[in-house]
Amino acid sequence: MKQIILYLIALFSTPFLLKSQNFGNAESYSRLESPCTSAQLFIPNSFILTTCCNDYLLKETTKAHIDLWLRAGNNGIAIAIEHQGYSKFGEIKASVGYGRLFGQKVGMTIKFHYLGTHADHYEFLHSVTFDVSAFFAATKKLFFGFEIYNPARLKYNFTSTEIIPMKFALWSQFKYSDKLIFSLLIFKQLPGNFNIAASAHYAPLNYFAFHLDLSLNELDIGIFLRCKKVYFKIDASYNYQLGFSPKIGLLYQFKIRGSNKKHFIDNYEHEK
Repeated sequence: MKQIILYLIALFSTPFLLKSQNFGNAESYSRLESPCTSAQLFIPNSFILTTCCNDYLLKETTKAHIDLWLRAGNNGIAIAIEHQGYSKFGEIKASVGYGRLFGQKVGMTIKFHYLGTHADHYEFLHSVTFDVSAFFAATKKLFFGFEIYNPARLKYNFTSTEIIPMKFALWSQFKYSDKLIFSLLIFKQLPGNFNIAASAHYAPLNYFAFHLDLSLNELDIGIFLRCKKVYFKIDASYNYQLGFSPKIGLLYQFKIRGSNKKHFIDNYEHEK
């Protein structure tokens, strides 16, 4: 209950701390945490995003994530680290990847992941795998992408008989306007679950944007609030079987030498 009260206080107090700024279009906002990493190549600026999620209000499922995206020209470097769990048991994931944008139309990325599992009184397990993804603009308004995780079917702890699950994601977007974009995700894990999710990202005000996601498993609502180059993210999801999960995030965007001069929250159009 205490966590929910603090979450609601943050949700309703943050807008009063912000200055009115131009949030820009919904495209870049929708691609910050895309299921297809290559979509981030269509965000001109670099950024660092930190998030913390308490799945189902259980300390054992707390997840902390740091995502660094470095953009220089048509090249992008992704660095990320994530931990899920608590002191007695948890999983660590460290990732590094490279992507390239071809002609402002097609982006391709490959990422390598180190997986570590720790538990009291058990040996630390080490694993490695990778994923590949692509994202392209079919028209000015229609975009498609995919990502395949562990396509080589690598195994846990290198010599284990248990294979790291393969994951397939197909993602499409329709840009209704600069302020509104719709997305559709089809996800399959082998072995594991199948999921379909539809979402809408809307940026109606200068300092405010929000999204709504509806899938077979859960309902997710989130908002982004801006203060200069800093962005605050507040998110809540409800799993139909497991319950409520709050999530907060902080994003800072910046430029590096050779990067696109346009601000990633400004209106960004692809080359014709």
